[in-house]
Amino acid sequence: MRRDTPREGLQRFRAALRGPPSPVPTLGSMQRSTPGKWLWVYCAAYGCLHHSPMAIAPFVIRWGPDASSDMLRWAAPCSKCGAKGATLMLPSWVSTTVGFAPFPVKSGPRP
Repeated sequence: MRRDTPREGLQRFRAALRGPPSPVPTLGSMQRSTPGKWLWVYCAAYGCLHHSPMAIAPFVIRWGPDASSDMLRWAAPCSKCGAKGATLMLPSWVSTTVGFAPFPVKSGPRP
């Protein structure tokens, strides 16, 4: 019987700690779990760092509530560099009086 090298043993141990991968959420479940019904979309292109808020409803209408959120991750184009692919992040908690962050709107004079 072959024994694992220390590196292989460590890799096996880390894999056991992680457990099986969790299921990818659907767009409908993300919409239900997000208080303001929006999320942050970060460009996945190396070095771009562009991000913007995005409502979930248009994508639920387009692809349906049972569509995988991976569809949005793969299809979201960056408005800065044009690359496709994104990282999705839910809005964060602000405080007990505000709750979750509201959808950010630009302030200042309107044209």
